[in-house]
Amino acid sequence: MDRPSARVKVDAAPTQAVSARFMDGQGRAQAIDATQWHAIGQQGGTLTLLASAAPLAGGPSAALVTVAYD
Repeated sequence: MDRPSARVKVDAAPTQAVSARFMDGQGRAQAIDATQWHAIGQQGGTLTLLASAAPLAGGPSAALVTVAYD
């Protein structure tokens, strides 16, 4: 049985700018557009989220990470 293939997407609060970086199972790092689905394949990896700037005054700092398996 094959392992499922996966993809990931990040939804951040509108008051928070987020940058995303993905390191795949072979150690290759790449910046990704966090607002679009990004295929991570079957090997997995590590997703790192960083705030690009401080949240707007009084705004929350939050992000929802969605992983979908094919």
